[in-house]
Amino acid sequence: MKEFDIPEFIPEQMLDNFDGFEDFLIFSQALFDLTADEYAALYNVMIKLQSVGEDAKTTLQDCKLDMGENGCLEMIKILIKIEEMDLSELKVVA
Repeated sequence: MKEFDIPEFIPEQMLDNFDGFEDFLIFSQALFDLTADEYAALYNVMIKLQSVGEDAKTTLQDCKLDMGENGCLEMIKILIKIEEMDLSELKVVA
């Protein structure tokens, strides 16, 4: 398992079913091979999904099970990109 030094990442919110970011990191490292920044970004994505009623653990496990590791990794990276976008700058095309 990779060791990451992410002292500057202090989550503003906690995910249910995890005892902090370190617990989330251990869990998600067992499922996926991401960079340190991607794990932090994934945490933020999971916070957003939790706010609409999704369970982070179940979502990540189901993603890997249903889509396979490569498919799920691609989905995670897309969600991270969307999370990082400034959606207020997008124009609505009518």
